[in-house]
Amino acid sequence: MKFFSNFDTNLKKNVLGEYQERYWKNMVLLLQKSRLFWYLKFFIPLMFYLILFVGSIIASYYIFGEDSKNYIIYVVIWVFLVILTFIWPVIKHIVDYYMDFAVITPNSLVMYNQTGFFKRDVSIIDVDKVKTILVRKRSAMYSIFNNWDLIFLSEWDSNNFGEVILYFIARPERNKKEIMRIVDKFKI
Repeated sequence: MKFFSNFDTNLKKNVLGEYQERYWKNMVLLLQKSRLFWYLKFFIPLMFYLILFVGSIIASYYIFGEDSKNYIIYVVIWVFLVILTFIWPVIKHIVDYYMDFAVITPNSLVMYNQTGFFKRDVSIIDVDKVKTILVRKRSAMYSIFNNWDLIFLSEWDSNNFGEVILYFIARPERNKKEIMRIVDKFKI
């Protein structure tokens, strides 16, 4: 569904289909954030804030009493403050989860980064400029869930990309091998 010119929920499907038509299905790789990102950055914080919110409503009910006219006003103000301070960053992470992705083709690395509802950045790096692909293993939790970061080190180009990092990538070692297969098949 397209809400704004730069916030299209079908973008990932459309872009992937376009590249698969151009390069064949087995020569295109889609990299996106893993489920671990969804749980750590969206689900767990949302549940925490929901429990905090319900607990605060119950506490305010006992503090102000059910007959107080101010009770409703305090609850409405509290809901508004919670939404502004806590829920908005969680919504940003869910936008990142669904709208940030990278497509690897034999010729290029194309990254889409949606930053809010009104801004989307698209970065393209020629695969000939990529010199090294690294897998950064940061912590025990990442290791348990096989989620690490993929780092593309490249020569500086006209867009000034030297290091491109894709965070929360599931099975990065396997994806690195797949990227190398795609890129090496088309080298002359």
